[in-house]
Amino acid sequence: MELSFKAPPIDAATAISGNETDHLALLKFKAKIVHDPQNATSSWNNSAHFCNWEGVICGRKHQRVTLLELNSKDWVGTLSPYMGNMSFLREISLYNNSLQGDIPSELGRLFRLRVLNLKNNSFEGKIPSNLHDWPWISVQQAGWKYPSEACRFVQDSKGQLKHLSIIALGSNNLSGIIPPAIYNISSITIFSMYDNSLHGSLPSNIGHLLPYLQRMQIWGNHFSGSIPVSLSNAFKLEYISLQQNNFTGNLDVDFGGLQSVGELYLFSNHLESSGDNYLDFIISLLNCSNLKFLDTSYNQFKGALPKCVANNISSPVEWSTIKLVDASLHGYQCLLAYRIWI
Repeated sequence: MELSFKAPPIDAATAISGNETDHLALLKFKAKIVHDPQNATSSWNNSAHFCNWEGVICGRKHQRVTLLELNSKDWVGTLSPYMGNMSFLREISLYNNSLQGDIPSELGRLFRLRVLNLKNNSFEGKIPSNLHDWPWISVQQAGWKYPSEACRFVQDSKGQLKHLSIIALGSNNLSGIIPPAIYNISSITIFSMYDNSLHGSLPSNIGHLLPYLQRMQIWGNHFSGSIPVSLSNAFKLEYISLQQNNFTGNLDVDFGGLQSVGELYLFSNHLESSGDNYLDFIISLLNCSNLKFLDTSYNQFKGALPKCVANNISSPVEWSTIKLVDASLHGYQCLLAYRIWI
């Protein structure tokens, strides 16, 4: 890993003697910030080398910008497309601001980029259509418990994505569909695009396309269609958060093989129970020994719960909710009813 450093103080005469490309790109970046109440960019002038500017880290060898870290600065503004000229950038971390507009497609030129953390802003528009061109990129979300929170896009010699570990673009105003190429990257482990305005359906074979998925977090969007049966193939899943969407139809996923799942949130959709074996998913949940939280409320489930469920109150579930459409779902009054704590 390349070492990073803060440059020693440099007088004004030599302040702009470093790499002019990065220097000008940073000034263009600053120009797009229209509100800077903490004066985070007050040092961004010719009185100091740009490697000494707040939030800027440079590499030792080339004195090129490798890191921009300016989180929680209460900024209002947009991202400059000139950021794509800082070719040594490895990390951009700008979460918890009020940045808006599109995510510049020019970021696709940053072939060294590992981390792009834009959580909790107000970015709009579609996820960049040239996402598949990004050679190696990490989209990181702060606050996760996972040690390697990076999303990697690696190109092979043909320019196609080879690996994607984690993608997180939650809590923005992104719209449109998820680029289909993302679903073809089998190494995805964390898939987090919650609280946006994304729509479309999930691929029916998503569990086969993403077999190493550990965390699926797409709540608070406009996804529709059925929840794919193949989700049961992603046996490493630990956290499933699909609530507050427009999913419809029966829930036919066999959760029994998901031994690691600890939280399952499906509330506020349009899921229903009809036909034969319509509540088998509940039986399959009894095999999920790590399940702690379950919420299927505000759907259209109805009918009688299987007797074997009612007799199984030794589950480790701490709380669970199945809210009824017409109060006709019955048979398990200890665990699967209106937030009963055990």
